[in-house]
Amino acid sequence: MVAAVKAGSPTIHIHAFSALEVFEGARRSGQDLATYLTRLKDAGLKTLPGTAAEILDDRIRAILCPDKINSDQWLEVQPHRARRWPSLEHHDHVRRGRKPESWATHLIRTRDLQRETGGFTEFVPLPFVHMATPLFLKGRSRKGPTFREAVLMHAVARMHYATLINNIQVSWVKMGVEGSRRILSAGANDLGGTLMDENISRAAGAVHGQGMDVQSLEDLVAPLRASLAPTKHAVSDAVTMSTLIEALLDDIAEDTTMSPERRDLLRELLARVVMVAEADAPHERSPRRRAGD
Repeated sequence: MVAAVKAGSPTIHIHAFSALEVFEGARRSGQDLATYLTRLKDAGLKTLPGTAAEILDDRIRAILCPDKINSDQWLEVQPHRARRWPSLEHHDHVRRGRKPESWATHLIRTRDLQRETGGFTEFVPLPFVHMATPLFLKGRSRKGPTFREAVLMHAVARMHYATLINNIQVSWVKMGVEGSRRILSAGANDLGGTLMDENISRAAGAVHGQGMDVQSLEDLVAPLRASLAPTKHAVSDAVTMSTLIEALLDDIAEDTTMSPERRDLLRELLARVVMVAEADAPHERSPRRRAGD
């Protein structure tokens, strides 16, 4: 899959596969982590997200996500990926446990690993949205953090990871516009992007929307006298799935290294994607943007 995507768009930055997916991929294919990650890199994978980290305290993981890998297994993936991608972008997601001790455990373990590998580039605290979550409705979890706790998590992270992880991101999906502004003034220097059809937080009870266009993000940071730093290959905020596919087809046509058979196969595949996207009334897509310091 990675090789096919890279063949379709040689300049694309492929950011995919959580530690859970890497761990399970290596296990199911009978390979060690080093070999499996090397194969992914050779196929075109550039960076990995930090999803499935949840919270690195196994007492809480046993309640929150018993079907996922444990803390040691999640951490085991990181040194291998860091050695293969020294400048690997990593988003470290943490959901709130029941007590501050669990939050501290997560912070300490990731800081210690960062000192060893230097592989993380970003810390993204994600407050637990509890309102419609089965875990909460069944009485097995506390409510999500208070706003004060959320601000403190970002502020403490700024000091805790100082000189080790430079970027602390606030999620507008979790914290809302005004909450994000407050946190950007309390230690965070990065703002979650536009997203596409966000459903996880919304299904859990979040009310801050499923997407945000570039102008809305600019309006969010404007009172802070901050600006958005666009990604390298930004596209307009009115790009549809069909337009993106057309761009991919142009890349395929210009790639002289691709065999005619593979070119025809990719064209057919992308044409089918367009048909499905248009049948489902595609939403407008926007590039991810960051708020500068």
